[in-house]
Amino acid sequence: MSIEKKISILNLLTKEQSPVNLKVSLDPYYIEILNGIFYNKKFEGFNIFDCFNKFNVFLQDNGWAPLCNGVRADAVTSGMLAQTSEGMSVYLFTEKNSKGERKIAGIFEPVSEDLVATIDQQKDFLQKNILSSFKKKPDEINISLSDRYSGCMLGLACGDAVGAAVELRKPGTFFHLTDMVGGGPYNLKAGQWTDDTSMALCLAASLIENHNKEDDGFNPKDQVKKYIQWRDTGYMSSIGRCFDIGNTVATALNEFSRTNEPYSGPTDRYSAGNGSVMRLAPIPLRYFNSIEKTARYAELSSKVTHGAEEAVDACHLFSLLINKALQGESKESILFETEPLKKLSPEINKIRKGSYTLKTRREICGKSYVINSLEAALWCFYTTSNLEEAILKSANLGNDADTTAAICGQLAGAHYGEKSIPEHWKEKLTEYKMIKNIAKKLYDIRLN
Repeated sequence: MSIEKKISILNLLTKEQSPVNLKVSLDPYYIEILNGIFYNKKFEGFNIFDCFNKFNVFLQDNGWAPLCNGVRADAVTSGMLAQTSEGMSVYLFTEKNSKGERKIAGIFEPVSEDLVATIDQQKDFLQKNILSSFKKKPDEINISLSDRYSGCMLGLACGDAVGAAVELRKPGTFFHLTDMVGGGPYNLKAGQWTDDTSMALCLAASLIENHNKEDDGFNPKDQVKKYIQWRDTGYMSSIGRCFDIGNTVATALNEFSRTNEPYSGPTDRYSAGNGSVMRLAPIPLRYFNSIEKTARYAELSSKVTHGAEEAVDACHLFSLLINKALQGESKESILFETEPLKKLSPEINKIRKGSYTLKTRREICGKSYVINSLEAALWCFYTTSNLEEAILKSANLGNDADTTAAICGQLAGAHYGEKSIPEHWKEKLTEYKMIKNIAKKLYDIRLN
């Protein structure tokens, strides 16, 4: 029993090439995989690109060298999961050299009999290496909401602290990070964090202190004043002073001091940095029980320092992703089934649709532009299966590594919970107990 679908095949090697429309018969087991793991409701059918890209990402990350970075159509068949229909078949093929022997995995080009994996071999590979990454594990299902809250805040801080070691370093110019080690441009100790966490803690403190006041406790002037307190006195700093403040944030704080206007974030597109999404976690935690208020206050929290459309929309989208993670939704539901509450700017909307899933590591750039940062963070969350891997992968992108990892850490922490954070990271993390206590307070005052 098979099903026919028209699928547009994108050749990732030659992106300018027009997609080829093919009619493909798929093995029933493969259909089950697509339905259960890679099904995307946005396309009302099989998201074949997402499926094949997951293969590519997994294989590349584990040392497999793709013969073709994408999907290929051919007239050859013979026991492939993607079987022949009208003389055409579609499959992914890769190979790996190990001890002089060719070892095959995934869906392969049947160049010769010894290179063709049997259906049973392919099923086994899928089950062991792909499906296990996307099916909920029992410990993921049973994570408490309070554990997700602390995971979100601590994930942000851990990501910040890990990434700080290679902040401003270009990829390939540093040894691969495997732990929280310290160092970096500010010569921090292992576990000390930067402006990402400081500003998140300032925002959290404002929300907590004002929680029983008007406007749902959202006081933009108080938020700005706390950011200024951090800038001037080192409030909520890991080393007692402000040492890493972004230009856009500095401009907004100066403008507030001059005008007393809390929404002083620059609005030009060239100021669309990652400084508002990096600190966002307290918003979806405080307003968890209302997605409308979550999205609204996420936007307003951005406008305090970052008023550019892309920065504001990034906060809108990311707040909803965190909300879904807190609800215990699956990774694919978080990333591919989150609906915005308004029309998003084109680049942010591409990210919402999963544009980053079609990119290789070389195409992912963890720079300070919010588009780069958000897609890099989501790509790292998407291509890993636990918090530690996600944060390390984010940090190893280099450039604005602390922020990429802090963004990824928020979502990974909300999804996997605090229990997923390595104990030795928590032991090193500056003000671990204070950050966890702030998360508990946000949990206690969450909007009902």
